[in-house]
Formats: sequence, C-alpha cells, structure tokens
Amino acid sequence: MPMITLALGLCLYLTSYIASCQDSSLGNLIDSFDPPWTCDVDSWEPGDGGHNCSKAFDRDDTTYWHTEYVQGSISARLPHRLDIDLGRIYNVRAITYLPRQDDSRNGVIGQYRISLNLNEPQPVRSDTGAFTTEGTWSDDQERKTVNLASPVRARYFRLRALTEAGDRGDWTSAAQIDIYEDDDPDQSDSASSSTITATPQTPAASSSTSVVSASSTPTGTTPDDTADTQSPQPSPALSSSAKVGIGLGIPLGVLTAAIVGFFILRHRRRTRSSGQHDSDNAAAGELQPVYEGTGNEKRGSAPPIQPGQYQSNREHHLSELHSDPISSSYPRELPGSPGPRPQELQ
Repeated sequence: MPMITLALGLCLYLTSYIASCQDSSLGNLIDSFDPPWTCDVDSWEPGDGGHNCSKAFDRDDTTYWHTEYVQGSISARLPHRLDIDLGRIYNVRAITYLPRQDDSRNGVIGQYRISLNLNEPQPVRSDTGAFTTEGTWSDDQERKTVNLASPVRARYFRLRALTEAGDRGDWTSAAQIDIYEDDDPDQSDSASSSTITATPQTPAASSSTSVVSASSTPTGTTPDDTADTQSPQPSPALSSSAKVGIGLGIPLGVLTAAIVGFFILRHRRRTRSSGQHDSDNAAAGELQPVYEGTGNEKRGSAPPIQPGQYQSNREHHLSELHSDPISSSYPRELPGSPGPRPQELQ
C-alpha cells in the first residue's frame, strides 16, 4: 500500500511538472508581488467593482483592467496606455497578454506597441526606450505571446493599445499581463543584454504568438541605456529541454527504484515465510510415529490390518494373561462379589 501511494504521488508530480513546463521556453515568470508591481494608465473603469490597472497582474484571470466606459469621457478614446514598474531590473525574455475571460470580448487589443525601458517613461512622451515592438493580435480570448530573440534589460514596461480587435468601440481590457525573464535571474542586476530597438516581425491576424528579432543598432536610447550597450552577455543557463529531462528523470528514477525495492522485499518475505513453513513441517514430522512397511504404505501411516489378524492377536493376549503367575494367584472375582458359594467350600 505505501508503494502504491508513493507511485500515485510521483505520477501527480510528473503531471503538474509537465504542465508547468509547457511555457518553459518563455523563461522564468516574474513574480508581480515580490517586489510588488505598480502601474499607471490613461483610463480605468471605477464602476462594477472597479477595473483598475492592478487587475491586469493580480494572478486572477477572472478580473481585468478595463478603460472607462460608463461616463464616456474623452480619456476613454483610443489609443490607451498601460505602464508597469517591475520594481527592479530584469532581463526580459517574453511577454504574454490574456484578454478578458468572461462572456464579452469588448476591449480585446488588436494593434499594439510594447516598450521596455531602464528609465521611467513619461506618459506624454512617445514610446521610445531600450526596446520597442509592434504587432497585431487576433480577436479572440486566447493568450497572446511575444517572444524576444534576445533578453532585454529593463525595469519599466509599457503596453499601448492602438486599436480594438473587433472594432466594437474605444475600449481596452486585459485580464493578465505576464512578463518572463531570462533563465538565469541572478544575472538580472549584474549582467546586461544589449539595449536595442527591435525590428519586429508582425504576425498574421490569426496568430497569437510573435517572435521579435533584435538589431544591434540602438535607437532612441537614453544616455544610461547607451552606457550599457558594451556590457557582456549573460552566461547561458540550462536549456528548456535539459530542465524537462531533469524534472522527468529524477522522479522516474525514484519510482523505478521504489518498484524494484518493493519486488525485492516481497521476494525476501516469501522466501523467509517458505523456510519457516518447511521448518514447522519438519518439527511436526518428528513427533509423528513412523512405521516401516513394505513400501506400499505412505510414510507416517500405520500398516493395514490383514484378515484374521485381529482374532489371532486377541488369542495371543488372552494366553499371555492366563500364563501370568501374578494374575493367576488371585481369585478371579470382581470387586464386591459375595464370595464362593457354600458347595464350593466343602
């Protein structure tokens, strides 16, 4: 029973690990709570429980940031802007955008522009910085992914919604913004990737994943960004396939060793039990009488009685009784008999 429990536990672990490795190619997910992210937007809806910008990275897919739609003020006109301060510098590798997950698609972003910066961008300034890319997302509720060919050193993230994917209005919404860093997070504050402006490959409207190739010529960088362009590249970390191999190999090895140990233990117990059973049978056999017959009888059983043997044995015992001097010297009377008859005394 313990072995079955162990096997089930390992299977559950493998299942959860494989599911977590589905996005392993994106890098390590940056925790939006440590350090806590802060945000700023050009518009948000205060009604219906509030749809402020923090709902875009609260790890809850049922909540979402939504621009103002009740009052219909001028601030709700496209394009819209979402700025996030990540709290510290990361080597950003990928960004994902999840549209709202309820029964409405209002506010799904169509054309977008993403900027990554070391310095805090000004809301009124154009989207310039260490990295800028544009593209178009499809009008559905699937998760959209932007992969960076090279990690980008940045602290500030800006998402600008240029259009609404279904042309339903001047709204913008986002259920979850996830940002992934390079596989070696310890290098985020020391090692530096090139501060670059990318030449994006705009995906087709039906695609939810885009891959951005970066050029080596910095454009629109600040003085602080330009100073980092000569910094060395971070050392490569384990590949995604290596991580998957390690994650699967270790539990499978433990499971195999547990199964082999179980069968070895069961074999030893059976051998020990069989030896004890044979010892008990041997001890019991020493207490049983053994008769030596002609070979036709089973060992440990009495020989069969031949015809007339019982009568001859009875006569033999009676003759021994009459010939016994001790038994013949006593009168053959039963205890309490009245004694000899009178005619016998004369």
